[in-house]
Amino acid sequence: MWGFAGLFVTLLLQTSTGTTILIIRFVNAGVMTLKQAIGVIMAANIRITIIAFINFSI
Repeated sequence: MWGFAGLFVTLLLQTSTGTTILIIRFVNAGVMTLKQAIGVIMAANIRITIIAFINFSI
């Protein structure tokens, strides 16, 4: 579930760095655990990698 959240947040922000910063703030505020944050950040980075691969393949 948290992986999909990472994909969605990155889709809105269009940057994995922005997603990472947002998620780290959530962890510091106690909204998310570190384990959940890792899933979101990994999904955000995977999305960016897939988009880059698709763009350079065309």
